[in-house]
Amino acid sequence: MAPVSADRARIGIALLIGVAAALPLVLYWLVIGRVPNVDPIVASDYLRSGQGAIALVDVRDAAEFGTSHLEGAVNWPLSEIASTTSLAAVPGQLAGKHLLLICNGGISSAEATRRLRSLGLHNVWNVTGGLQSWIAAAEKPNYPSVITMRLSSGEVVPLPHKSAPIVEQWMAVTAGFVIKPLYMLLSAVIVFMLWRRRAEDLAFLRWGLAFFLVGEAFCTINYLFFNEQSEIVEYSHGLGMVLGISFILIALIEGLDSRLIHYSSVADKCAALGLCRACSKYTHVPCGLRRLFLFFIPGAIVLSGIPLTASPQPVSYNTTILGTPYNYAHAVVQQLFEIRFAPIAAIVFLSLSFAALALKGPQGVKPAKALFGIGLGYLTFSVLRLILLSIYSSNMVWFVFWEEATELLLMAAILTVLLLFRQRLLASPPTVSSPFAARSGET
Repeated sequence: MAPVSADRARIGIALLIGVAAALPLVLYWLVIGRVPNVDPIVASDYLRSGQGAIALVDVRDAAEFGTSHLEGAVNWPLSEIASTTSLAAVPGQLAGKHLLLICNGGISSAEATRRLRSLGLHNVWNVTGGLQSWIAAAEKPNYPSVITMRLSSGEVVPLPHKSAPIVEQWMAVTAGFVIKPLYMLLSAVIVFMLWRRRAEDLAFLRWGLAFFLVGEAFCTINYLFFNEQSEIVEYSHGLGMVLGISFILIALIEGLDSRLIHYSSVADKCAALGLCRACSKYTHVPCGLRRLFLFFIPGAIVLSGIPLTASPQPVSYNTTILGTPYNYAHAVVQQLFEIRFAPIAAIVFLSLSFAALALKGPQGVKPAKALFGIGLGYLTFSVLRLILLSIYSSNMVWFVFWEEATELLLMAAILTVLLLFRQRLLASPPTVSSPFAARSGET
């Protein structure tokens, strides 16, 4: 019955991965996608041609609005809109006008739009991407008519713009046009090297690199065709990174187990035998490695609280890279995926890994390893993005550069390991046909 149980576990894990991948898209549609939206350029056209019949409404709280806001915007906080029960509560200066609602990232304004429309006020639209996208649009030829902000002091200033030193400009070009193509090429080369290798750890590695490569392809598409403003395409990039990291980690765990530690093997001695002194394979004693992981997994769950307790940082400013206008931003909706959804997903997968290891005995080892790798993949992605944004929110050139450099180092490290140990790794006999297929002798 072990093969049947293993098949069910693999199907269950695959379904969990699919649900975790689809859920952010469903949430995005529920919160933003089904709300009537206009992009900043269209909103600008409405304001320019409306002759006072259209108002730009900032739904941030009064303190944030007072710090800085678009010139001409009217403040109507989301907290007040949420408590509004009738159209009579619409502020007098907005009554009878078409309203364009805006916030930092387009999420609060989407909620405000939905609330007002539910009350029967149908001349309301959400400005997609919020102030982040509005600032980015200011670098386009048909920039928005509102291109200034008013500070808390009352001073009117241009939209955020940062002059990048020439060294940083070349670092930006190097990251996008040298480092990224190089590590994408390396990942494709490794996938080709592993194409006919069917050892389980190599199969996981091949799938991880394929997911990673697809995610980076979406990143390239977003840059080439959407001016990096497509939230759906950027999510696909982030998902590719998550799945890539997850499957690479599963490959590492499986490789260490099957080739070095032999924890799961019935026939081979476990490498930790010298530490444990007695092995659960041969006598009735608790397994030291199993108990270690039953401690380590809850520790990883606790660490998932680091991104959960962080706050989104609205980042968007314009600059010039070698004479070309460019916008650096990190969308709030993407940050919510990174520091809210990803750590929650990590907690779910890590908890399932703990349950499989604690409750299923030897039969729970394989699904526990896969679930642990996926949970750790979500957590690694979340913490990496959080660290980079926390350090470089005021200078996104280095955010991008060090993320791309890290990915290049990862690809180079994988290729180095495969080449150094190719006689054993690449000469492994074929054992499975897919990353979820079972090995002979599975327990």
